[in-house]
Amino acid sequence: GAFASSCVRKAQASARPVQKKQMTYAMKCSRPQIRSNADQFIIGVEDLVHEPAILASLDHPNIIKLHGRAISDSFPLSDGYFILLDRLQDTLEDRIIH
Repeated sequence: GAFASSCVRKAQASARPVQKKQMTYAMKCSRPQIRSNADQFIIGVEDLVHEPAILASLDHPNIIKLHGRAISDSFPLSDGYFILLDRLQDTLEDRIIH
C-alpha cells in the first residue's frame, strides 16, 4: 500500500481528571517511497484527505475510529499530513480463526 505501516505513537487519554488511561493509536502517513514519486504522492495525499471525511461520518463497532488529523512540518516520518486511527490488535484472519 501507499501508507507507512510503522507509524505508531502513544497518547494519554482520560475520561476523568483522576484516572488516566494510556491509549495507543495508529498514525497513518504516506510511505517514503510514495513521497519521492510525484504522481503517487498526489494520489496518496488525496486518499489521506478523503479518508477522514468518510470515517468521521461512520459509526459502527467494526469500523475503526478517527481520532485526529494533523498538518505538521516538524514530524519527520510524514509528508506533513497524517491521521490518527484506532490501532488494531489483531487481523481479520485472526478473528475468523479464533
